[in-house]
This record gives sequence, structure tokens and C-alpha cells, in this order.
Amino acid sequence: PMRLTLMTLSLVALSLAFSGCGDDTTPTGTDTNTATDSGSGSDASAPDQTSVSGLACLPAGITITGTENIVEECSVEVSPVGKAYLVDSLVVTEPDNDALLSQLNNLWASDIESGKLILIFHILDRDEETGTSTILVGSGKLENDVYAWEGDPATVYLSINGCNYETSEPANLTLAPASVNKPIVMTEVDVCGQFSSDATKLPFSFLAGSIREADATGVEVSINPDAPDFTVDLAALLESFVDLDTDTDGDGSADAWALKGTLTGTEITNFSAN
Repeated sequence: PMRLTLMTLSLVALSLAFSGCGDDTTPTGTDTNTATDSGSGSDASAPDQTSVSGLACLPAGITITGTENIVEECSVEVSPVGKAYLVDSLVVTEPDNDALLSQLNNLWASDIESGKLILIFHILDRDEETGTSTILVGSGKLENDVYAWEGDPATVYLSINGCNYETSEPANLTLAPASVNKPIVMTEVDVCGQFSSDATKLPFSFLAGSIREADATGVEVSINPDAPDFTVDLAALLESFVDLDTDTDGDGSADAWALKGTLTGTEITNFSAN
């Protein structure tokens, strides 16, 4: 159907990444957070465990694509500081609409394979005393065989324990894809996952946040590269498929749509942060 095709293409054009994460996103910043140490890994079969491998954003018993790649009691033998990772797979799990997700994930995989969707994680530093790291996350570009940022990346603070990492508290991310007329705000975004033991891969990452109706309203999405002047309002598109399901201001009424997904990444050595 035309409406489903429009919705799918517009969400791909947004490239979260997050959503969150979409296509060629240009994140411009995030609220800062105070990072703390995360809990240690635990046996996934233990009756008293409350999360998967000690990752607080993954409650015990949760069923998400990619959790089979999680390693218990893991450690990182090589420091990830200074490394950059290119997202090589992305699976969106919400908005909760099976038909939409099926088409969206197929398109997303195609865009990643063709280089139309370039999302980069760059590990800036690590405080060994507190076990925290600062990372930059954003969309990128490939020019002359060198990856670089496409716009300003977002700053996220992670707590790291063994190979596990997770945001110490949710962050508000502002995204500004070229396909929209103004930045998109993602609210209360949590990220958690693992590094491989040799720090060359991100075998599993989970992202969960929301897009408020107020922030989506007025965001005009150019959904057809052959007709860039044809745009559709993001809030109207989301409303045509899913109801508001998240209360971000605590007034008891839903005012946002949940946005969740998983991703994997591989280290790239041809990255320039300048």
C-alpha cells in the first residue's frame, strides 16, 4: 500500500539509529550524563538474575534479536579507546507494527550494504578509576576511502565493566538528517551492549528511546530522492501506523512513540575524526 511505502521510506530516510536508530543521519548533540560503574556479568540462567549479563537495559527473559551473541563473564583484552566502529547491521523492533518492521528492516539492511546508511561509534577516552568512557555517535560519509563525520556527532557517556557497556542514565539525542527540514529529538535514549574480547567488534548493542509527538510535528520528511520537494509530516506518518505509547512528561498520558532496535558493528581503521 502507498501509505505503508511512504512510512517505510520516511523512517529509513531519518536513520536513527539509534534509531533509534535511519539513513544518513546527522546528529548534532546530546544532553550530558554522569556515568557510574555498571554491574558485573551474571549467569543468564540464574534464578535471581534481574538482567541479561548484568546489562540493566536488558531485563531477564527479554526476547530481542542478537542476544544470542552476548557473552557471560566477558572481558576486553585490548583497549577500545581511540577505535571507531561502523554499524554493519541494524534491526528495528519498535514501533510495534509487523508489516512496517518487515519492510523497514529489509530496506535498512540494503542501505547499510550499499553504503547509503553510515553510522559510526568513536570511543574517545576511558577513565580507568571510574570505569567510564566518552563516545561519539553519528552518521558519517566515505570520501577517498576515508570515513569521517557527516555533521556533528552526539556525545554519550558509558559505564564499562568487563566487555559490557551501557549509558549511566538516558540521554536526549538531537538528530538532523539531510532529509528533514529541522532536527529530530529522541528522548530518554538508553544504550547497552558488549565489545568483543579483542575490541574489533560490537557483537550486540540495544538502543531504546522515544520520539515525542511534539518533536515530530512539523518535521517535514523528504521521502523520495527523485522528488526532494515532496515531504510528509513525521508525526502524521507515525500516527497512521501506531498509537502514542510512551509518557515522557509523567502526566499519565502518552505523548511519544517508542523507538527500539539492535545493532552490530565492526572496527574501521580508515576513520578521521577531523
